[in-house]
Amino acid sequence: MLDKQIIALIRLSLIPGIGPVSSRKFLQYFDRPAAIFSGEWPQELPRLSERLQESLAMDQYLKQAERYYNRALKLGITVISYEHQEYPDYLNQCPDAPLVLYCKGKIQANASPGLAVVGTRSMTPYGRDFCREFIQELQRHNPIIISGLAYGVDICGQRAALKSGLQTIACLAHGLDCIYPSAHQADALAIMNQGGLISEFPPGIRPRPEYFLRRNRLIAGMAQATVVIETGDQGGSLVTADYALGYHREVFAVPGRLSDPMSAGCNRLISQQRAQLLRSAGELAVALNWKSSLQEKAPLTESIPNSEASFPAGWSRSRVAIATFLRDRQKCQIDALLIATKIPPALLNQELFLMEMEGLIQGFPGKSYSWVRKAGF
Repeated sequence: MLDKQIIALIRLSLIPGIGPVSSRKFLQYFDRPAAIFSGEWPQELPRLSERLQESLAMDQYLKQAERYYNRALKLGITVISYEHQEYPDYLNQCPDAPLVLYCKGKIQANASPGLAVVGTRSMTPYGRDFCREFIQELQRHNPIIISGLAYGVDICGQRAALKSGLQTIACLAHGLDCIYPSAHQADALAIMNQGGLISEFPPGIRPRPEYFLRRNRLIAGMAQATVVIETGDQGGSLVTADYALGYHREVFAVPGRLSDPMSAGCNRLISQQRAQLLRSAGELAVALNWKSSLQEKAPLTESIPNSEASFPAGWSRSRVAIATFLRDRQKCQIDALLIATKIPPALLNQELFLMEMEGLIQGFPGKSYSWVRKAGF
């Protein structure tokens, strides 16, 4: 059975010269979307150009909308309008949100706050290790991890979400009848069982460079906040951060070494005060006022040192483990830290660097470190 209102919205989105912002303003003058194409327009409606009037009357857009809708149904793709209760609430607050979304999977977009996790396709071991640990630590807060299924940080974050039992949503820059990149077909199937795929593009539309920018606005729009794990001076994740800032959402960036080109974008976001410096999941939870929904569950607490309570709230497990080990020793080689804490080398080096800059520890020649007593913990 055809849904005339959904088809009317698809038809409206196909008409040249009227984007999502104008479409939403246009719809305010009608009691239902299909009334737009009745030819009987309210007197208070601003005068339309002759070209737009002609486009609204063309049957070709109606037939195309019906083809898209019918094909979506045959492929098991759900089509929802911006008025549907399952349309993502955060996205609906954005003035340029799509009129319709195409969805596959078990999406519950409004069940928990969404967190966009984005970054470079050329992820370093440091970015990989941080991303995995960060999302594992987020498990207790049960956010929805939103990303774009791309190589690098995107797929790392979504795989970590799947492993941690978190819902994850992949926003795509094409119709849901294909997966790009094709190497992530298996990941897409797994995501559909623990979240889903979302696109504003109907089936049959293939990826194009400009579509990825539109996809990035969905990622930012669906999320309460955006986290940039790693990025160079240019890249799509910086566009996503720009969208998030434009929607008045929080942006966080993970700092990196000044000499690391894959941290240049994050460092710049922080230095320009366009993003908050992020070192752990705890810091994010404090900044967003998230409460733990799983605090009492053993799997999340058994590996956390008992002395965690003696350190500031928001410290990551890695930082607590390093501080706990160093605090009771005069001096320690980095090899001993690696063995004792089991922290991945890239992440350990970065955490030690940050702690030394903050005056919490002191470094010595030969990669030795000691706790600074005046730190007070």
